[in-house]
Amino acid sequence: MDGLTVEEWRAPGDDRDLSALCAEVVQFFRESDRISSENGLGEAEEVFLGGDRAQLFIRKVAAEYFLVIVTEPGTVPGKCRFLLRQAARRTREML
Repeated sequence: MDGLTVEEWRAPGDDRDLSALCAEVVQFFRESDRISSENGLGEAEEVFLGGDRAQLFIRKVAAEYFLVIVTEPGTVPGKCRFLLRQAARRTREML
């Protein structure tokens, strides 16, 4: 929740600043959670952001932990969301 990266994996040649992205994503997720709660949707569990050069998937694992996946724009969102839910479940078990 503080925006610090706990662990990171990247594909070879990926030069994105994932630490900076994660710090920004935390604020984005907090605001999404506020909007979701205030409008009767409940707590935010997952956020998707699609850009023209990448897609971003954020999944809440626990109160203070998130999983973030950055993919190429052509990646199938449904498969990413499915794999992210599985990874979040396994991560919760480790916490």
